[in-house]
Amino acid sequence: MADGLLRLLRERECGEETCRSMTKRRKMAAHLPPERSVRVSDAPDETPRRFSPDGKTLFCFGSAMRDFCAYEFDMQGAGADPSDEKDAFRKRFRLKYRCRVTSSRLETLCADFCLMLHGGKNVLLATSSPNARRGDVRGRSRFVVVDANDGTLRSQVVLPGAVVELPFHAGVSLAPQKDTIAVLVLNQQQILFYGIHADGTLHYQGEIGETCDLQWKTGRGAMDNSSERENGSETRTDATTTAATTTSRTEGDQSQAGEGEEVAQGRGGRNNQPGTSNSHGNRPLITGIKQRLMVYLYGMAARNVNKDERARAIRWFYAHFEQVAELAMHRMQYLDEDHILIRFAAPGPLMVRYGHPPQGNALFVVYNMKLSHVLHVSQNTSKDFLHLYAMYSEYFRHVDTEDDWQRYRSTYSNCMHMQEELLQSKAGGNTDSMRGTLHAAKRALAVLPHPPQTINPTPYLDPSLFEYDEKMIAPFDRPRPCPEYPIKFMHRSNDSMLAFKIDASCPASRTDPRVKWLSSYVFHPIYPFAISALQSFMQSTVIKFHMRS
Repeated sequence: MADGLLRLLRERECGEETCRSMTKRRKMAAHLPPERSVRVSDAPDETPRRFSPDGKTLFCFGSAMRDFCAYEFDMQGAGADPSDEKDAFRKRFRLKYRCRVTSSRLETLCADFCLMLHGGKNVLLATSSPNARRGDVRGRSRFVVVDANDGTLRSQVVLPGAVVELPFHAGVSLAPQKDTIAVLVLNQQQILFYGIHADGTLHYQGEIGETCDLQWKTGRGAMDNSSERENGSETRTDATTTAATTTSRTEGDQSQAGEGEEVAQGRGGRNNQPGTSNSHGNRPLITGIKQRLMVYLYGMAARNVNKDERARAIRWFYAHFEQVAELAMHRMQYLDEDHILIRFAAPGPLMVRYGHPPQGNALFVVYNMKLSHVLHVSQNTSKDFLHLYAMYSEYFRHVDTEDDWQRYRSTYSNCMHMQEELLQSKAGGNTDSMRGTLHAAKRALAVLPHPPQTINPTPYLDPSLFEYDEKMIAPFDRPRPCPEYPIKFMHRSNDSMLAFKIDASCPASRTDPRVKWLSSYVFHPIYPFAISALQSFMQSTVIKFHMRS
């Protein structure tokens, strides 16, 4: 390991252009891994969530899931004496601020929702609370923008009666330029769009669902309501705009937010069930995004050159018309500023745990928001779509261009080891006849659409640099079962060489097998420093630091 580090340093000092690239910097980090694990005894009763993109700030959630905390990370303190466990946290972190995000006793923060905006200047948080006042078991969701520097609450958006898949950002998507956020409301089958300014203010921009009305406006005002005034929808648009009015932390603004919430609850009264449509008399109406999907499918069937194939395709369309009409939007993601990828599947249970692929057939729809029509439709068993995803997976996982460590992470497109795993998955399905091939494609495409900012940019979880057991730890951000033994990281360049170990276990997790412990990891984006948190029901959180001597 020392010889490899000396070689990289010598090449860097020689002034070679390639040695100053980000790829060389990541390879150099492979020769400086964490060496020791220390159990932290002075850590506060908080849950570490993530580091800022520059690695200078650690964001945490309070134990009661009501407070949002930020700690300044001391780069020099990260290399302090690891044998001293009493002041391990205090030597490396200093409290910057602690702010109260929730507004009521029943409201709690979503522990798995924390999005960085504008290169780390703002943080987007989500809260949920039961709507006991109106007897609505669905409760409400609230999105709050917090200034990452001083903890000031910049703005908020309240969605009463909305079911949003908040864990691990599964129900939201960020535009490539980080100036627009899309929120998928499952029970109302709507995709709501909100613009995010650099100062943290939010404003409503439109929706996709029963109506596909997106009128982008360059100014700071709300969208133009002229088109929605048709069919008597002016009142609903005004209510939506009022619900999206930004508020500050003052008492007067709090009361204003309450009034906006009341108006928004009138809008949330539309209790549309997934997969159903409005009706006019006894005839169901298919409108909005579902109508555009139907038009595209019929157009594809009618454009067949061969007469027999065209007749067969049209018969298939009418035979499956009711099944397609009952499909519901499950997830979505931005592809670029004008295109969005939507996953349609049977209504059933809409909320699926992240990391557990949804079962059943589905359709992937590429929708052009600017032209308001469908461009492409593929099934989740399509080998062509799987090949497209494997070749251009970086396009599906667009990241902030300001963060170099995020831009150069490994994907199916640039990592041969991940490509080999994908080929092995396909080969395993091919041995089980045609059904196995379709199942392999469905399993590989189950990760689409991608939630934003769920992959850790650290080089120590890069599959092109290290080999490790992905059942115990992976770049994807989600809790995993607590390992009984240290996790081994092997060098890719030399399979027989052990790079480092991470021991996240604790004696309490081994003594009582009836208690289930889950471990989560927070890696520093640049330095060889990681935090592991072990959590269990009615047990104290165990924090460990993994660092160099």
